[in-house]
Amino acid sequence: MVGLLKNYIEQFGKDALFDTDKLIEFLTDKEVNKKELYQIVLILKCGNISDFVERNDKKLQA
Repeated sequence: MVGLLKNYIEQFGKDALFDTDKLIEFLTDKEVNKKELYQIVLILKCGNISDFVERNDKKLQA
C-alpha cells in the first residue's frame, strides 16, 4: 500500500492526496483491498492523521 501511495504522489503531487475521488479511482484500478482503501480515505477526509497514528501506536504498546 505504501508503495502505491508513493507512486500516486509522484504521479500527481502530494496535494492530490486530498482529491479522494481521484485517489479512490487510482487505488481501485490497482485492486487494493477495499477496507484499506476506505480507511485511508476516511483518515484523509478527517484531516487528523497524527491523532489516528497516536491512537494506533498506543494500541500496539498495550
